[in-house]
Amino acid sequence: MPIASISPLAYPDFRNVWIAGADAGSLLINAADEKAALMTQARVADTITKLHFQVRTVSTGADLLIRVESLDATGFPSGTLLAVGADAVVTVSAAGRFTATLTTPVSVTQGQFFAIVIAQPATSFGSCNINALTLLANHGFPRSALFTAAWAGVNNVHMSVTIEYGTAGIIPASSHPAYIADTSFTFNTGSTPDERGNVFVMPTRVRVIGVCWRSYTSTGDLLFKLYDAADVVLASLTLDPAFVVTGNNLPASVLFSASVVLEAGVAYRLTVQSTSASNIVVTASSFSDAADVGGLLGLNTVQATERTDAGAWTDQPTSLLWMGFVLDGIEQDTTVPAEADVRDGTMYGVGGVEFTGSLAGGGGGGRIIGICN
Repeated sequence: MPIASISPLAYPDFRNVWIAGADAGSLLINAADEKAALMTQARVADTITKLHFQVRTVSTGADLLIRVESLDATGFPSGTLLAVGADAVVTVSAAGRFTATLTTPVSVTQGQFFAIVIAQPATSFGSCNINALTLLANHGFPRSALFTAAWAGVNNVHMSVTIEYGTAGIIPASSHPAYIADTSFTFNTGSTPDERGNVFVMPTRVRVIGVCWRSYTSTGDLLFKLYDAADVVLASLTLDPAFVVTGNNLPASVLFSASVVLEAGVAYRLTVQSTSASNIVVTASSFSDAADVGGLLGLNTVQATERTDAGAWTDQPTSLLWMGFVLDGIEQDTTVPAEADVRDGTMYGVGGVEFTGSLAGGGGGGRIIGICN
């Protein structure tokens, strides 16, 4: 099918970047009935079977209460389960990733509002930091909150939770991933490894025109390369760091001299390396489980990759480099009927709207689930 032109977009989009919460950015619950919550929406119509969350530090262990609750009129957890059995108890005695299997899977509709609540018990309570992401900008919705005597919003922190659905599998509970740490890599031509990037298997055909990444101050020239499954270089470019604003955590993008079409179901590698003994700096995020990485981007496969001296690749299933594509085309599905299937909308995303069903327009192949603004 043909490729339809679209306005250039970053994929994955790291512009509203997250950073893993240190203790100060985590959600501390350390008294009787204290709670942390993420207010969000269901991405799909399905049943929620499990919730996966990360505990960063534990001072005193406890049996944490995990609940899926409705929202009250103020947008905070109501204290009422979304359905009978939409809860679980998880014993936490040390830091790590935990899975809460709900007593009874709870059915949700696409776009339905609810809260994921992690609470200390009324007695025999403990003290722990629930892993969160500290955002570089306040975030309207989804949002997190803490309960001591009453619920209060935490505007620039997102509780790190993934939802496991009965059919759809693992999907992040918000627009930000559930991961545990960031690592910056400083390397050059003499380093091991000396080339880092991501390997992607795209779910549909797309047209790539460039690279987007989170820029860190580098002294060496950055050499970006796009490889096919046979390690043939499809596109490359060299960037003088003097062309990039000095600083860290800055969104950046550069364009190849020609566009490249990526086929669905094929492994491609997008990498960066220094051209000299001068250092370049990149950052990667670490996840507790490989399923969290794929669930984040909706890709068949995505993970970090690295090698030394153009040797064999070593893939990192639980890591993701902050680097992706600039796209300006996506496969056009000419079988879509001419009339759009329009659905009602409800709130979702970065201060936006999610439709209760998908929307497809004539001549296109995309599926809209919401609006961000």
